Amino acid sequence: MHWKFFFNNSTVKLDTDDAYINGDPKDVEITCEFSNIPKKIIIDESQTTNLRDEYLVTENGNLAIKKLYDLSGKNPKTKVYALANYPDNPELKDILYATRQKLKTTVKKLDPLYQEGVNFNINASLRAAIRKSCNITTYSTKEIDLAKVEGKLLLPKLEKYLPVFALFQSDRPSTDSDSEVQDPMHAATKESLANGK
Repeated sequence: MHWKFFFNNSTVKLDTDDAYINGDPKDVEITCEFSNIPKKIIIDESQTTNLRDEYLVTENGNLAIKKLYDLSGKNPKTKVYALANYPDNPELKDILYATRQKLKTTVKKLDPLYQEGVNFNINASLRAAIRKSCNITTYSTKEIDLAKVEGKLLLPKLEKYLPVFALFQSDRPSTDSDSEVQDPMHAATKESLANGK
């Protein structure tokens, strides 16, 4: 049942006792894999990204997200990674974490052939140009820190596409004012309004 922490850790929180017996509370890991992921994700009003083009998916095209919890302190800490089938090229190692300015600088050093058609105001376009200039031949599974991609903008956008679960406390009566009831209701209302329903 540890999946409940993966999807709804704002309502149901992990603590030190949730680590396995004799396990390390600094290293509690939950991984989930998702199919039918969206082809494009809008980062902000002007940027879109394609998870497959960015090599943020598994070998079979799914989105695998690993959450690593450190439960050793009073306030548990979480790190979130994509387990991706990523190119082995050293020059692409940190490309997903690079700022727009750094990407621009890299692209301007490329052969003009690879600069053709590049939108210098969109990170995904700059990264595509850099990848196009590389000879990508081998891939391996790598952990991509999603909190660093697109200046921390990608992770909250991705989470909107993940399943939503309503979790209720079983040891007491629930009412409509409880936070575990309100959270999914607020999310559903917001989504309906956004869709014009």
